[in-house]
Amino acid sequence: ALPVVMQVTLALGAGEMAKQQAIVTHLTAMQEIASMNVLCSDKTGTLTTAKIQVFFDKIWTAPGYTKEEIMEFCALASNPHATD
Repeated sequence: ALPVVMQVTLALGAGEMAKQQAIVTHLTAMQEIASMNVLCSDKTGTLTTAKIQVFFDKIWTAPGYTKEEIMEFCALASNPHATD
């Protein structure tokens, strides 16, 4: 029964996000986003072209994190086979 409950909950969440003009293509992506502590995004197209340039002095961090830790998180999350 739990998988059905999860799917229904995710579908309802996707519906709510759609009301706010968000595009949800995979329900599993919503589950992954819900478990994130940090989400990095931009509007310049680098996420779709896999060409990311980081300006260390422009990094903003939440309280309790350093710029160095953020760069380490980025390195750990990157996929060297996808040139990101």
